[in-house]
Amino acid sequence: MSDTFRDYSHTQRIPKAGGNAGASRSDGSFHYSIPSASSHGNAGANASRSRASSGNKAKSGSRGSVAKNAGTRELEFPSAVTHRRPSADAYSYRDGSRSDSRRGGSSSGGSHGSRSGSAAKRRKKKQERAIAIGFLFLVLLLGTTILVVVRSCRPSEPVVLDPATDTFRDGVSIDGFSVTGMTIDQARTVIEPAIDQKIASICITLAGEGFSETITGEQMNASSDLEQILSNALIGGENGSYATKLSLDYTALASRISEINASLSYGATDATFTLGVNDKGKPQLNYIEGRAGMGLDVRATQALVQQALEAGNYTATITPALTTVQPNVTVADLKSQISEIGRFSTEYGTKLPSDRSEEDRMVIQNRAFNIDKCAALINGQVIQPGSTWSFNKTVGDRNEKNGWKQAKGIYGGEAYTMQYGGGVCQVSTTLYGALLRAGLPFEEFTRREHSIPSTYVPLGLDATVDSGHIDFKFKNTTEYPLYIFAYTSVNKNRTRYSYLTVVVYGQALPEGVTYEPRSVTVETIEPGEPIITYDKKQTTDYNVVTVEARDGYVVDVYLDKFVNGKLESSQLLYEDRYEPKTEKRTIGTLSPVTEMPGVLVTPAPNTDELP
Repeated sequence: MSDTFRDYSHTQRIPKAGGNAGASRSDGSFHYSIPSASSHGNAGANASRSRASSGNKAKSGSRGSVAKNAGTRELEFPSAVTHRRPSADAYSYRDGSRSDSRRGGSSSGGSHGSRSGSAAKRRKKKQERAIAIGFLFLVLLLGTTILVVVRSCRPSEPVVLDPATDTFRDGVSIDGFSVTGMTIDQARTVIEPAIDQKIASICITLAGEGFSETITGEQMNASSDLEQILSNALIGGENGSYATKLSLDYTALASRISEINASLSYGATDATFTLGVNDKGKPQLNYIEGRAGMGLDVRATQALVQQALEAGNYTATITPALTTVQPNVTVADLKSQISEIGRFSTEYGTKLPSDRSEEDRMVIQNRAFNIDKCAALINGQVIQPGSTWSFNKTVGDRNEKNGWKQAKGIYGGEAYTMQYGGGVCQVSTTLYGALLRAGLPFEEFTRREHSIPSTYVPLGLDATVDSGHIDFKFKNTTEYPLYIFAYTSVNKNRTRYSYLTVVVYGQALPEGVTYEPRSVTVETIEPGEPIITYDKKQTTDYNVVTVEARDGYVVDVYLDKFVNGKLESSQLLYEDRYEPKTEKRTIGTLSPVTEMPGVLVTPAPNTDELP
């Protein structure tokens, strides 16, 4: 066979008119050099330059690329297309003659170049189509792979266990107990008592000089993972031996250690003070310095306990870490924080003249007893910042069981009757007067006036209380504690009377500032006509006033602020209204009988208020 039709996987050398126009490529691709009209005489040289250019500029494997050098167009085709059999006129014989009848390098080269360009375009389209199909195939392949991976990673459906029917496989044990063939409920019955016993046996002892305290598993909220282990063992796996673990609440442990620390007998004590009365009858503060103590270093002790527990020593005896505990409050702190900010006194009767009845003297003495008792109960009260103090909660129910005596008090809003704890309203009123003078915001008070005006304070400055019904409250809105002191003293000028004094200590008022409450009567209301009730069971000489006639009042209450003794401002706090009381009288209508054997006529009680 002619060299023209050799194996097309190798480069074909195609001569042209005028010289060796064809050139071969080492990569097996066809390389045509088509001289221009002015280059026929130098075809060989151009071909050489073309070969050199193609080695530097043309990219291997590129389809249909064109490289320019010295007026020569180069068409490169990959070796893959060399397997296509060329047309009969595409190549010349070795002698340089063409297979067609046309002559002339210019026309011959142009015609061949056109056919080559069309073939290149067709090959390019086919290759682009092949690339597109391949790309689509890769996308589909990738999607399928992702779908398979996602499905393989998706969690399996949860295993539903039936404790009543599902049983453990052969060779399964939990905490050393064989559970083969058992249901979960049966296995729990076997294993749970041992775990409960283990938890019950947890007992850490904190022992030191003078004390010994324990911390139990229950106090640390000990629990086990038995239920999880039962589920895991029932589902199955390679391991047939399972062990439960205990869990401890270290927050509860810290609370228990803090509790132990608080109960130590040698803990620190804060500085305090008491209220005494000096020779002049005025109160004075007696300071008592605080005392340092020894206590637990809570954090260090907790670390020691945790270390023992994590090592599996559930019955360890530990010497706790100790630290010196300093008082939270010193005398210096008290003196800098505490100052007298409010004081108020009222007078009450303690004795009656000898010409008064024994019953009257007993009533006045009982009232004085109740006042003294109530003052002692509120004396020394400490109200922390933000806290609300209650009179009824502090004093308690006024009854015979709690040691109160009977004295006159307002009943039903109209009259005085004998009742346990009569007189305590004077204590709540005196406290109210001291708090107003301390400058506390009135909106933080829960207070109500009496139904009958009091005789020991001006109108509108009273504060009534009733066990279980009416209370007197106030809130400490300052940044420091409030201290209440109440005491009684004898009136030297009026020996049958005593003073009740309430002093409030707290954060010092601004220098030179004092407060004073003031009431102004804006209206007096007269009572109506007496109301008379006739009693047919009483004789005509029976004439008793059950409700005394009293005027009513409308009162405005102000709080005056003084700076260095001069009035700076007046604040209207509230308006009080005391309703008038119409006289109520009961008269007998039964005709008097000279002699009525066996009939005792009881005179009406005296309802006048005692001093």
